[in-house]
Amino acid sequence: MLLLFMVIASLVGMELFAYNIPNVRLNFNTFFDAMITIFALLTSESWNIQTYLYMYYSDQWWPLIFFISVVIMGNLVLLKLFIAILIYNFG
Repeated sequence: MLLLFMVIASLVGMELFAYNIPNVRLNFNTFFDAMITIFALLTSESWNIQTYLYMYYSDQWWPLIFFISVVIMGNLVLLKLFIAILIYNFG
């Protein structure tokens, strides 16, 4: 389930940001880079800095919506998977 969410978020990110943002370490230029970027967002590794860079280079505010939604929905998916494993082990 988490892998499916990461694939969908990577593909959406590639559609929105691929080859449009220069000089960013975590980018969406290839599928592999997009998966690494989404993984970094889900682990909360400097997601706010990445959001600022994408907003700065695109001169728009909508990357904020994408990055915050990926972080919140990804953390909810992780929480639900953790709770499901925990309940399964106690059952």
